[in-house]
Amino acid sequence: MTALSAHSGGAAGRVRARPGRPILRSALLRLPDGDFDLIIVSLSLQDADGLRLCSQVRSLDRARHLPILIIAEPGDDAPLLRGLDMGVNDYVVRPIDPNELLARVRTQRQAQALYRPFARCGSSRASRWPFSTRSPGCTIAAT
Repeated sequence: MTALSAHSGGAAGRVRARPGRPILRSALLRLPDGDFDLIIVSLSLQDADGLRLCSQVRSLDRARHLPILIIAEPGDDAPLLRGLDMGVNDYVVRPIDPNELLARVRTQRQAQALYRPFARCGSSRASRWPFSTRSPGCTIAAT
């Protein structure tokens, strides 16, 4: 599994701001190059808005269907609810229990595996229920 993680610290596999390049831009520039399974975004980014990053990810065709998991601080109810309203898939609250994080990541990967056939067929209507779609070599109907 490959995850794109945007946060304020620095470690391998994570996006950090470079001098002259904000963290949002750094993260968005990595999306087209990577084959990511999941995006993890902290709501407490320094000098950046984690919800803005989530919104920009949702606007990119290539990343529109990637699960997004946000990390929130205790008491961050308003931004957390805004994130869920804008299409964030799940969240964890600090302090992070590693077992809970892994369980939530596994759940999102399983849901993504179920959704992948719809996305592969090019259905932009797969998020509306019921729907049906036809693409060359693929017919899907869900009611």
